[in-house]
This record gives sequence, C-alpha cells and structure tokens, in this order.
Amino acid sequence: MYKHLSIMYKHLSIFWLIVLAALPCNAAQVDTTFKDTLTLKEVVVTQRLIKHEAGKVIINVTPFRKGKTNLVDLLSELPGINVNGENINIIGKGSIKVMLNGRLKNMPASEIYGMLKARPAYNVTKVEIIKEPGAKYDAEGNYGILNIITERKIDYIGGDIGEDVSYSRKWKNQMRASLNYSKKKIDTNFNGGWTYGKTDYTETNQTYFTNLTRHSSTYSAPLKNNYNLSGMIDYHLDSLSIISLSVIYSNSYKKNIGQNKMHSYDVMGNSIDEGNSISYTHTPRENLTSSFYIDRQWNSTDKISFTADLFRYDFHNYYDFSSNILNTNGTHLNDKFVNNGRSVLKGFSAALDFDKQLPWGITMNLGGKVILTTTNNNTLYDITTLPLQNDDFEYTENVYAGYLTFNKKAGKFDFILGGRYEWTWTNSISNDTKSKKKSYGTFVPDMRLSYNFDNGSNIALSVNSSLERPEIRQINPFSYYMNRYEIATGNPELRPSTWWNIRLSNGLAFNGGQLVTEITYAKLSNIIDQTITTDPVNNISTAQWNNALKETSWNIGTSFFYYKLKWVKISAAMGCGYDKTQANIASLVSNLNSFSAFGNANLRFVFDKNQTWSGFIGGFYTGREKTVNGRIDDSYGLNCGLNHSCLNNRLNIKLTAINILASKTSGYTRSNDGMYMIFKNDYRPLTFILGLSYSFGKAINIKSKKYSSEDIESRF
Repeated sequence: MYKHLSIMYKHLSIFWLIVLAALPCNAAQVDTTFKDTLTLKEVVVTQRLIKHEAGKVIINVTPFRKGKTNLVDLLSELPGINVNGENINIIGKGSIKVMLNGRLKNMPASEIYGMLKARPAYNVTKVEIIKEPGAKYDAEGNYGILNIITERKIDYIGGDIGEDVSYSRKWKNQMRASLNYSKKKIDTNFNGGWTYGKTDYTETNQTYFTNLTRHSSTYSAPLKNNYNLSGMIDYHLDSLSIISLSVIYSNSYKKNIGQNKMHSYDVMGNSIDEGNSISYTHTPRENLTSSFYIDRQWNSTDKISFTADLFRYDFHNYYDFSSNILNTNGTHLNDKFVNNGRSVLKGFSAALDFDKQLPWGITMNLGGKVILTTTNNNTLYDITTLPLQNDDFEYTENVYAGYLTFNKKAGKFDFILGGRYEWTWTNSISNDTKSKKKSYGTFVPDMRLSYNFDNGSNIALSVNSSLERPEIRQINPFSYYMNRYEIATGNPELRPSTWWNIRLSNGLAFNGGQLVTEITYAKLSNIIDQTITTDPVNNISTAQWNNALKETSWNIGTSFFYYKLKWVKISAAMGCGYDKTQANIASLVSNLNSFSAFGNANLRFVFDKNQTWSGFIGGFYTGREKTVNGRIDDSYGLNCGLNHSCLNNRLNIKLTAINILASKTSGYTRSNDGMYMIFKNDYRPLTFILGLSYSFGKAINIKSKKYSSEDIESRF
C-alpha cells in the first residue's frame, strides 16, 4: 500500500510542477491595459533594522538586497549568520533548518545550500533568526531556524534569472531562475537552479602505529552536476486562511577520480613499502518531497494548522578501487574491488498545531507530530580481492511527539513555559539476522523569561534541551573498505546523544546599532563521534561511530552591528568558551579541559548615496578545538567583493574573491595504545566569482481609475 501511495505522490508531484510552470506562461499572454494609479510623493520611513523577541531576532533586509544575486549572498551579510563555503549556520548553533514564510521545509541538510542558492534575494523583506525554536519544533540537536519572509504582490507576474561563474583552480557555473504569479486568491511560485563544474582538493595524513609510520596523500577533482526544482501553489480561502501544496525535487551527482600515494617507514626511518592507488566514485542522489498545508485563522491569535509531508531520498554509490603496493622484499600487493551501494529512505510526517488565546492574556500553543521512516541500505561487491561481503540493512524509525506551551505577556515581561515529549521506536535488521527493536522517550522542557525595554533592548533567561538521534550510516554495522588498510563501520548499539543548556542573553539597542551578549552553560551526554582503532599487527585502522564522550562547557559570545554611518555598515561577532570533555570508551584519554575562541567581521562599504555601488571585506577566525578524541587546529579566511545595482535595481552584478587568505584544515585524531593520526587537508582554494541577476515583473488585471482629487493629491 505504501508503495502505491508513494508512486501516486510522485506522479502528483510531477503534475503540480508542470502546472506551476504553465500558469505563469499562460498568464504572460494576458497583458492588461488597466491600472489603478494613485500618485503621492515619496515618503521615507525610518525603522529599526533589527528587532528582538523571545528566542529570535527579526532583521529587515530591504537595505541589504541591492547587488545581491541570490539568497545566499543576502544571508552572508546579515548579523548572526555565518556563511563559509557551502556551510550556512547561525552563530552558536550546530546546524540550521529553513522556513519559507513560516512553513518549515523538510529536506536533508546537504540540500539546504543548493535550495537557498537557487532562490532570489530581490523579493525578501525579512529574515527571522530563531535561535531557540522551542517545544513546537522537533528535538533534533542544537539547531536554529532561518525563516525567510517574502513580499506578496497581488495580481502580479514576475521573477528573475541569475548566473554565477566561479574559478578556483577549476571552473564552476551556477544558474537559476524564478517565476511568481498571483491572480486573485491564487499565488504560485516556481524556482529552479543548476550547478555544474569541478573543484579540487588534497588530503594528507600520517598514521603512527607502534611499529611503523604511514604517510598518505590523496588528490581529488570531483565533477558536480546538481539541479533542484521547487514549486508552490497557495489558495487563499479568505484573508486569514490558506491551502497550499508544494513540491521540492533535487537531483545531484558527483563523479570523482582520486589519486593516492602511500609510503611506510619503520621506527628507524627505513622504508618498508610504497605504492599508489586510484579510485573512481560516482554518487548520484535524488530527493523528492511533497507537502500539503492548510490553516484556519479566526483572528490574530487563534489559529489551527495541519501539515503533511511525503518524502523519498535515494542515494547511490559506485566505488571502483585498485592499488599496487611494493614491499622492500620485492613483492607486489595488488588490490582491486568494485562495489555498488544504494540507500533509499521513504517517509511520511504529519503535524497539527493549535494556537488559542486564553483568559488573563495567556496564549496556549499545543500540537502533535508523527514521523514514520524506513531506510533500506545495500552494498554489493562485484569484484574484490578483499574479504567478500555484501550489505543488506533495513532500519525503521517512528517518532511520536506532542507539545504544550503557555505564553504570557505582563507589561514588559514575556513568559514562556512548556515542554515537548517525544517517543521513538526503532527496528534494525542486518543480513537476515533477528531484528533489534528499541524504544525510548524524551522530555524536552521549554522555559523562557524576557524583559523588553522601551528602546528595543531586552534581557532574557532560557532553559531548554534536545537530543540527536544517530544516522543510518552511524548505525549500520557493515564494514566498508576504503582500501586494504582503512575500514569504516557503524555501530548498531548507538544511543541518542542529549544536551541541555541555560542561556542568559542581553540585547542592547542604541542609536544606529545593537550589541548582543550571551552566556551559556551546556551539558552534553553520549556524544556521537567517529573513533579510530589501529591494529599494530596488520597495520589496519578502523573508524567506528561510538557514544564517545560527554562534555560540559561555559561559553560567552557577543555580536555587534552598527549601520548609522552612511559609508560603512559594521557587523562582527566574537566569543570564547571553556570545555571539559570526558571519554566514554577506554581507548581515549579519560578527560581533557580546553579553551576555544572564534571571531568574524564583515564591513559593508557604500560608495554612493543611492547605495547602488557597494563592497565588502569579511573574515573569520576559529581557535584550536581539543577533545579527548583529538584536536582541530586554528582556521581562518578572508573574503572581499564589489556589488552594483542598476536599471532601477533590476540588474544586480557582483565580483567576489573568496579565501584570499585561508588556512588548511589540520589536526590529529587519537587511537588506542598511544597511536594517532595527523591530518592536513586543503579545502579552501582561492576562488573568484562573477555573478549577475535580473528581475522582472508587472501588475496584471487591475482596472484604471482616475480620481477627481488627483490634482490635490499630487500637490499634497
């Protein structure tokens, strides 16, 4: 039944994409000759760019849009958001989720960057940075939410096209287009993006066994070909209620040829063996999500909404490996294997939310959610000189959740009290063995108290927690051979990691800017991390996922934003922390205390009074991070760019240089019996980007009226 339902949804999704694409085309033929005109002199409204509310920051992004060719460019200049390559995160949070106009998008984390890159910046009015999602949203680790708010134009057709061409030792091209159509009660939107090109990087490491040292260097130049499509149709029942259907589809593949060189030495520095290997990897991925949304709002406070998602993620992996190793005694070791792997996740989720205004000014929020997923994972070795093995792993995870919160505003105080309970049931079957069923329940509290000052400043105290469930690749016990000496495997005994924190924050607003300071105490348990065990007899290293450690930390961070000066806008953030980590497994150091630090700054220069010419210089620094499992060294980077907006802000052009000064990713990972691995990877090449976008649009089907008072209005 589920199979037929999935096929039906896939056909419906494709049908709606065709409908959404066709609607604007048909509408373009209905060019109207009527327009409702009312001439008034320009009124300049001065408003605060940043507003603080309980657990979130609201930014008016209209002044930042000029010269931005896509949504990623816009986000990169907003205070509190860090964009580093294809990684986008909220400062102080581990990951992000994305909402569009208040609706949470169900998509893999790896697809978020591509989706945002394919969306325009010209019609975005506000961005809400939700640092404390609260009990209403899923307990899925330390994440934040970006809510992208766009303007709605009634009886309108328009859109934009854009392209970025980048060079970083290899060429890459990113194209996108969007169409928006509104007619009476119907709104439609269509976005498409395509990325094609190559990148390259080098990974080096040295593994120290008890009896030898192995040096390894791998060069890769993957070819990426990604495209994503999204469509949405809204039907407004009235001014307060809406029915919506949306579809998100992405298809990507990466082809890569990796070239590795290896050399081993004994404890006296004498050569033991040397060799090289070549690997060919092809990893196509396909994701499809269909969403249905309906809400009914009786007034500004009372509302009920229902959301249902049907999703399917399909990931293939083809790996062809061959190597030749020459020992000092003259013998050759030749290895070759070919494997085909596939993982398919099918799922359904539904959520019901209800908001109600109670007596005494109390707002009640309650709701429930169910998430049902099944993942089938298999790998077949066609040719191999290594131990013959095939993978057949099925993992089912069902989550049932309910939440209840109360919000009370009393003068300048704002209280939030509530919680969320999630019950998780899992079942795993590996290679026809007996199924392993597990279940656990988790309560997530949500308590916040804030005080708002007249000038827009606020101070808040919050207590919240969450959990992070293991991924299928972390649970699957299958041993995956990268080569003769390196093995990766999952751990079916993994437990979810949990965390909770107490945060005191202060947002100080002043004329032309803001200063936000946060002090956080956090406690994390059963942290999932990849640990390495080395075999000194066979000189093989095995990487396995474990509940490796627990951590207690104190952190203080501050962010600064100043926009009063006409010629420069300043955004900066910095912070430091004290961390105490303790090992849960015997092969690691029992405990370790360390300090961490970070900082970033962005200067946006305005070169003319109309802000059509602007430029920026931005950089970041992350201090050394140490745990009982190893260390990651300091990292830094510097970027700059020039933006221009013309043709009445319809044409936006940018020229950007990324990683002008950039560090390599380096550090070490501990193993058992004093053995360890040092790594140094070149992931940040100097990159130049030339981008442009052009937006278009016009009003349709609006009757023209000439008012008798038009002369008076023009003088007014």
